[in-house]
Amino acid sequence: MPDRDAALAALNSHLALNADDSAHILEPEVRRAARDLERVTDPEHDLSAAQVLGWYHWLRHLALPAGDGRNDLAAATRFFAPVHRVSPQSVPEPLHRTLQESAVRPPVPEFDPRALATAQARAVDLLTAYERTGQQDVLEQAVAAFRTVSTMLPEDHPSHAAGLNNLGNALQFLSDRVGEIEILEEAVQVSRRAVTATSQGHPERAGLLNSLRVALFRLFERVGDIEVLKEALEVQREAVAVIPQGHHYRAMYLINLGNTLRTHFDRIGDLAVLQEAVQLGREAVAATPRNDPGHAAYLNDLGNTLRTHFDRIGDLAVLQEAAQLGREAVATAPRDHPNRAMYLHSLGNTLQFLFGRVDDIKVLKEAVQMSRKAVAAAPPKANPTALCISTPLRMLCRRCPNARGGQRHWRKQYKPAGKPWPPPPTTTLTGLRA
Repeated sequence: MPDRDAALAALNSHLALNADDSAHILEPEVRRAARDLERVTDPEHDLSAAQVLGWYHWLRHLALPAGDGRNDLAAATRFFAPVHRVSPQSVPEPLHRTLQESAVRPPVPEFDPRALATAQARAVDLLTAYERTGQQDVLEQAVAAFRTVSTMLPEDHPSHAAGLNNLGNALQFLSDRVGEIEILEEAVQVSRRAVTATSQGHPERAGLLNSLRVALFRLFERVGDIEVLKEALEVQREAVAVIPQGHHYRAMYLINLGNTLRTHFDRIGDLAVLQEAVQLGREAVAATPRNDPGHAAYLNDLGNTLRTHFDRIGDLAVLQEAAQLGREAVATAPRDHPNRAMYLHSLGNTLQFLFGRVDDIKVLKEAVQMSRKAVAAAPPKANPTALCISTPLRMLCRRCPNARGGQRHWRKQYKPAGKPWPPPPTTTLTGLRA
């Protein structure tokens, strides 16, 4: 976790540099400095940091092309709001009217459990309706409803953290839908507040930490900042540390930590990090019975981690274990499982790697079979599905030119009518993640 004073000083220094170069505020290092400060700032209780963050977003809003800075304008307004209540002169003059209008609110009514229950039910109903219909306006209404719920909960209410957590999760959905990184950054900030609002021994703390980790990992995937990934690791380690042995979700937290470590290994190449990911995957698999809904996913994730481990150390036994785990994941997942195509695709990839080491035609034929099944099980939006089996089929055609189905599939999928043969594809299906 960044040091608050150091983060504040760093962003202040960037704001000073911006006085001579108004485009400096758009540099990536300035955004990282702002993100570090946001990680340790509660705007309602740290007005100095809120003011600096408000100026950061305000200056970005001014520096960006017209229309591109609306999210920074909203963030500036959010950070300046508590500052304006105490020191209006510390806020840019153009924001005074907006902040004055937002500050004129009717008196906050006494806490009403019935009204809270009604508002919470409406928020959940709207989110459920979005999951059913996929309509963006319904999701936006759900986010607004969860905001209302979070404001209805006093800070000393036992459900205050849960209300923030629900809002953070809804914001993640909205960010995924509209693709705006500022919404995801707000989701991270709200989730941090939810964690801060719970004591170390709170029974829901592990779940809140896990939600924060998910938001941070999504943010890392968007911005590629390794400091965000490190915070996700730190948060997930705490979640694993506080969840009791034997808890139903412990295996999920273990595998989440292992997957995050695998991503960290991809960035830094430290073998010890990858070995820890393997160990956590083994613990997750061992902690769940075969009929557990998450067991197939844990087998698949451990197999993928072992495949990465093989890439690093070249131990054939590791790759063979990865293939066996992939087979178990496929055998465990019901035929109508939503991730079955992904497990089949992952197994097909592992078997391709294994064939490259053992040169056993049976392994290659199994890879083709798994890839065909992945195509059959893939949802329609996962096209072009043909790419999923192009590589093993091409390998099979080279090894056995008369192999049944190989040339026929190749011609059917890749020979456009009246056109010359295209070069064989070199990638596997990007729509199915291994």
